[in-house]
Amino acid sequence: MTITQVMHALDNSTPYPVELNSQVLRFMAERMLEMTEMRKRPDHEVWQPDEGTDAASVVEPMDPDALQLW
Repeated sequence: MTITQVMHALDNSTPYPVELNSQVLRFMAERMLEMTEMRKRPDHEVWQPDEGTDAASVVEPMDPDALQLW
């Protein structure tokens, strides 16, 4: 798996509305790939494109500093 794919999986495994900073996700993904051998399950819903999106595109995680919660 690529760093971006691991970031995507980590971002989609957190309880919402919690959003992790993309720098944190990248750091965690890099460390996980150093310590483990990973493969994705292509049938899992996290890898299925949302309606109206390109299946090959991976969206970078949102920066929580950009959110206005109140």
